[in-house]
Amino acid sequence: MVSADLQRRVNGSEPALKNVGYALMLVGMMIIVAAFVIGIALGLSTADLFENSKSVRDSAAVGDSILSQQGTIAATAAWLTPFKFIGLSSFLGGIGIMLLVIINSLKLRGEAMLQSLPIILGIDQKSAE
Repeated sequence: MVSADLQRRVNGSEPALKNVGYALMLVGMMIIVAAFVIGIALGLSTADLFENSKSVRDSAAVGDSILSQQGTIAATAAWLTPFKFIGLSSFLGGIGIMLLVIINSLKLRGEAMLQSLPIILGIDQKSAE
């Protein structure tokens, strides 16, 4: 007969770890999409800035909207790259956790099959030993 411990492990195989993997993949994908949208807005803002000539951009005085726009572009570009990497690392971490769940599930199913195969084939374990 299949052991009760193995049957309990097969029926309740790691739902919490699987949920963590799904959550990390979802959060990572949301961060990546947000970074993509922010990157598009940053590109449009940069294009708007470079519609002005170089002399106008260089002669911008304090309080001018061009100078403010240059600061916003520089500040956004500074934090957007690490933000993208956080999203990518979260997504890949979720994939790694899901691969761990798959490997553990395959090991567990192999153990279950190893114990139940003699019963399925009708081989008496005591006579085989």
